[in-house]
Amino acid sequence: MTRCWTTARRGLLIALATATGSCGGELDRLDVPEFADGSRECGDAPALGIAGETSTERAPITWVEGSDAWYGEPIVVQVPADLTMLQVSVVAGPHWTGVAEARHNGALLIDGRDNFYGAPFYHYPAVAGSTMFPIDEDSTLAEGCLQLVPVSMTDPGGAGELHLAARRRSPGATFDLNVVIVGDTEVAQGELEAAVAIANDIYAAAGSPSFADISYETLAYPQSVFATPEESPGTSFDELGALLVSYEPADPRDFTVFVIQDFIEPGNLGIAAGIPGPNGIPGTGASGLVVSVDSHLDDNFENLDLQVLGETIAHEIGHQLGLFHTSEAEGDIHDPLEDTGECHVEQHDQDGDGELSPEECADEGGDNVMFWTAGESLSQDKLSPAQIELLALSPIVD
Repeated sequence: MTRCWTTARRGLLIALATATGSCGGELDRLDVPEFADGSRECGDAPALGIAGETSTERAPITWVEGSDAWYGEPIVVQVPADLTMLQVSVVAGPHWTGVAEARHNGALLIDGRDNFYGAPFYHYPAVAGSTMFPIDEDSTLAEGCLQLVPVSMTDPGGAGELHLAARRRSPGATFDLNVVIVGDTEVAQGELEAAVAIANDIYAAAGSPSFADISYETLAYPQSVFATPEESPGTSFDELGALLVSYEPADPRDFTVFVIQDFIEPGNLGIAAGIPGPNGIPGTGASGLVVSVDSHLDDNFENLDLQVLGETIAHEIGHQLGLFHTSEAEGDIHDPLEDTGECHVEQHDQDGDGELSPEECADEGGDNVMFWTAGESLSQDKLSPAQIELLALSPIVD
């Protein structure tokens, strides 16, 4: 996961800046109020979801001002024995939100006091900040009680809902895709169809959930070139977030890919809105992902590299559905999954530039869809069994 915005060619919209100032993981501790632990005994708390279905429930948040943020009063739910996945999203308009604390049967899973950004969730505030259980092989919720404490880094003005997307069914196989061409972006639909087909083939060949219905449309919008976080960290999220807020698919469970002409800063291929994003919740500043046309042009700026565009779409969808980078640029951070390659600078940085390329990591996950950046000569079309399982559990996958 890209913790801060860098020159990485594929990135995360949530990694613009910390709520306390600059990037770099400064926000690793919150002054979470001491709430009573309600995860040891559920009492008459509602049970999550509907047996045999995937469903989303909403709970209003009652905010309490703390010393460093606004905290929601704890929300306690019963976890049924047949729950296979839970996506938690804290929605409060444009405010940066998240889960400050999660307790399950007395065990602290997300700990805002001592390790807010810790493994395996690497959870961090974002617009419509979200997390999910499981996010690795060991974080499935067993039957029992779950207590969640929402957080908003700025005053939410009383607004806020906790969205709980509960899957009480087996893993799914397909999901629907909306491809939205923004403003006057110049790109042939046929080229987009070819790139989307490549992304779909990557997923299908790996045995992962693939696309069912695919739609294409143009969104009337006053711009097609957008700032990236590095240039204007105070305003760029508002700009991209406004784009995402402006569109709602006909079916809220459809996945949306926004296609823009370019980012102002060159070299950024695409941006996802979270790991995971608020999937199945339209109309937020994190409801979808964005890919650039011009960043995928060849060296003569004439033809689209459809293979890399397809791989970028697959990569950013992976982020939005809950997958981290298998290895980061410096090789010191890796995803929480046990069956994906871990590439390290000490062993693999052949050119000594301090960054890992896919080609240098060919034997340690450089060909994985979720490697941190695109390759020059190595296709990235592989997914591990654990990655596939997580994708198949998403609330938007049927």
